[in-house]
Amino acid sequence: MRLSRALARSVGGILSLVLIAVAGCPPMTSPDGNGNSANGNGNSSGSGGGVLDGAELSPAARSSVISAVEEFLPTLSPEDVEGSRTALVAMLKAKSDIVDAGANDDGSVWAIFSDGLPLLVALNNPVPDPDPATLLSRDAVRSPSSAGVGTLRSMGITGHADKVRSRTQADGAAANKSVPDSKSVYLFNGFGDSPEVRSHLNNLSGWFSDHGYQDATPTRDATIEALQQVKDAGVFYINGHGGIGYLRLRFGDRVSNEPIFGLGTLSERARDGSTDARYRDLLRDQQLGFLIVPRTLFGVPLRFGPTAWSRYFVTAQFVARNWTFSPGSWVYLDVCHGDDRFFKDACREVGGGLFFSWDLTVRNSDTLETAQYLFSRTLGVNEFFSGARVVAESPPQRAFNLSAVLIDMASRRRRNPAALPGIANTLLESSSLNNTPTRPTAELLFENLQGVQEAILVPTIRSMGVDDREGRLSMIGSFGAERGTVSVGGQDASVSDWNPFAVTCSVPAGAAGPVVVTVKERSSHPRQLTRWAGTITSTLSGPMNTTDTCTLRVEFRGDVQSSRAVPGDQPRYEKNSSFRCIPANSRVESASESGVLSCGPNRTGQATVTTDAGDLSALPYIDGLDSGDGYFFQPDLSTGNSINAETGETRTSVAFGVRKANAVVYDVNCPPSLPTTRRELLDPSGGLLIIMRPGNYDVSEDIAVTEGGLTLSVTARFTAQHPPSSSDPR
Repeated sequence: MRLSRALARSVGGILSLVLIAVAGCPPMTSPDGNGNSANGNGNSSGSGGGVLDGAELSPAARSSVISAVEEFLPTLSPEDVEGSRTALVAMLKAKSDIVDAGANDDGSVWAIFSDGLPLLVALNNPVPDPDPATLLSRDAVRSPSSAGVGTLRSMGITGHADKVRSRTQADGAAANKSVPDSKSVYLFNGFGDSPEVRSHLNNLSGWFSDHGYQDATPTRDATIEALQQVKDAGVFYINGHGGIGYLRLRFGDRVSNEPIFGLGTLSERARDGSTDARYRDLLRDQQLGFLIVPRTLFGVPLRFGPTAWSRYFVTAQFVARNWTFSPGSWVYLDVCHGDDRFFKDACREVGGGLFFSWDLTVRNSDTLETAQYLFSRTLGVNEFFSGARVVAESPPQRAFNLSAVLIDMASRRRRNPAALPGIANTLLESSSLNNTPTRPTAELLFENLQGVQEAILVPTIRSMGVDDREGRLSMIGSFGAERGTVSVGGQDASVSDWNPFAVTCSVPAGAAGPVVVTVKERSSHPRQLTRWAGTITSTLSGPMNTTDTCTLRVEFRGDVQSSRAVPGDQPRYEKNSSFRCIPANSRVESASESGVLSCGPNRTGQATVTTDAGDLSALPYIDGLDSGDGYFFQPDLSTGNSINAETGETRTSVAFGVRKANAVVYDVNCPPSLPTTRRELLDPSGGLLIIMRPGNYDVSEDIAVTEGGLTLSVTARFTAQHPPSSSDPR
């Protein structure tokens, strides 16, 4: 299925991913005498119950044919793909132990032995790859363990994330898996002694290990024995060769050539054929075929020494007999012409879910770049390509769900694209001169084999809002369909609501610091919940020598860190509800009204104003318009808080004060009246504009305003605990 169709119905509903990155791989065509696919769609059909046709060939006879191919290879012209493959096909057809042979569009050649087993010759001449020094090195940049529309035509969308969310949900437990159940990651090298591939796999191994996964690969080399050990895989990756060969099978009275997809291994076939005996049962069971890979130097076949590697390839039957994938596993075949129905079906039957592949021949440098970018973005690794350099984003980038990453890749251009006219060369495309002139660009394909609500490798937090009065923390991001856990500053927070894009939990009073979401022992990057503690004091002096004062000791929490909405975006600051309430452990530190008032005209004497409020520290929190005793600390609800999206400067208008009935005592002695005592409401209050700036989140504000004979002075001093850092992923 082409990505244009698959993405629209599968990205948001993704279950598994197996990765097989292949360069210089032969494509899938098949022989009906005209070079056409036997089943009409370029896919291997599988044995379908057929048995190998013909008497079993001896290892010596098979070795004779393979040796003849190896000796013939140096005579071929790398500049004449058509002539080379025609000559090789003619040579093979002349062999008595070969019953049929043909060529694929990219120059690769297939043949069928007289006992029905397939032989595939990866005879193609890929565009030379760039200097290996430009490839990503794990040691070049390391992040902390925490960690135009382009070819959107390929996706059938125009750019909005919700258009690529799954519209089909599979039944059963598999459909509810977003994060792989298994932490086991298998990373195989099917190319051999390639520094680029080994560096690539070391990068991936480190990235996965940093984010809660375990490298379970028994050995990095993709031998048959090592591949047989792939069990309960969460992620499977192999970089090597692949293509289409043909079996000759008998179905009752009918004999036909059946295309079969082959994934190359590093298990070498002995020149005398002795290894055929070791693998005889696998060969007769159609789990293996024979693969010849020409040795090249800068894309030119060697004409001296060993001219080719003789190896085995594995088939869909091998997958069905040996591999298993856990629920939520990721299955990604990154192979030339790898959109093979039978191979996909085999992966589906053993638990595989999301299946990636290329529809045509690709360059290996392209496949490495695509795979590294995909995993760096879905894991939240702060490493990426820019031209020939490896640079780190600043500030570091968080992880994203697969839907967002694919949309980003559809418009992001390659660092070193092939110089072919009219080619977009995004990260979802690869161009090779081996492809046809009318379609030189391969596209990345994928199919949702199981169905899931949301595909992620790790949960990720975009932003948070806290309601301190209710003790509630709300987060948006990508969290997966299955409920996980949340911690705030190392303290567990009880989750009250969970969906793939939003989580709400009860936050412990006073808890602050890194907020982490964990699903199946895979954790998000930490995002800081900042806590401010300090005092705010208001003093109102009147013209009649009276003074009202109040001091509150206040604590409040909020998320004032910038965030990215999509991969590669510049972080922006977002308005939130961080400062609308305060927690219960805030209190009134002091409040008073005092002064001496004259009795007024025609009277003598004075009124002394004092405060008799008792213990104010136990006053409850009240809304600003509530009746009854208490204190309030509220932003202007008409504006909330204002955050400059570019600079992060946060401004919050706050009204605050204290109320207590019968706390103000007026002792009045104004002859000729008798001395009296009167009690009134204590209601000192003030206002302030709190300003916080990134890099200095402490608050130190002083305001003095005089109007109509009244002077209002407000002083605020708050210290920020666990403020954001420029090195925090976002």
